[in-house]
Amino acid sequence: MTPRKLAFIGAGRMAGAMVRGILAHGLARPEDISCLSAPDGTAEKLAAEYGVLPAARRRTG
Repeated sequence: MTPRKLAFIGAGRMAGAMVRGILAHGLARPEDISCLSAPDGTAEKLAAEYGVLPAARRRTG
């Protein structure tokens, strides 16, 4: 398998379904997938469930 790095902008239901499929088919490893979400905690939930990396948020002001 060729190593792949993936990132999702948004970590809701659609991203979760895509991550599930990607991992189930061995297309990427959890540590090679990151996600960024609004401050609603969905990135952290996806990370906890599948082992993907929640992207760091920049703090402004």
